[in-house]
Amino acid sequence: MTDLKDQKIYNKVLILFFICAIIMRNFSLNHAFIFKGFFDSAIVLGIGFILFHFHVMGAGDVKLMSLIAFCVGILDFIYALFISSLFAFFYAAWLIIIQQRKGRFPFACFMFLGLLIFGILTI
Repeated sequence: MTDLKDQKIYNKVLILFFICAIIMRNFSLNHAFIFKGFFDSAIVLGIGFILFHFHVMGAGDVKLMSLIAFCVGILDFIYALFISSLFAFFYAAWLIIIQQRKGRFPFACFMFLGLLIFGILTI
């Protein structure tokens, strides 16, 4: 991903991620589980569209969060998002206080970090 450098998440990367997620969900052989993933993803995508409309977050971040919700479920996604937001908050505070700089920064890096830490904490 190039979110850190270019602040873009390309659709071809997200599509590849989505195909892998569908293949992994098909191994569960539980179709209700697959449909729940689509439902969770649609909820996050709807909320994310509103955030994108008000320029709170980029479209790539919204699509990535929707895919993560598809993979892990809405409840685990909310926990990971909370951890991600904490890291992003401290990074933004560091930028403002220490570097005297304001502006946009990539959120996908923090999303993956929050997802990783949530995964480690739930082992």
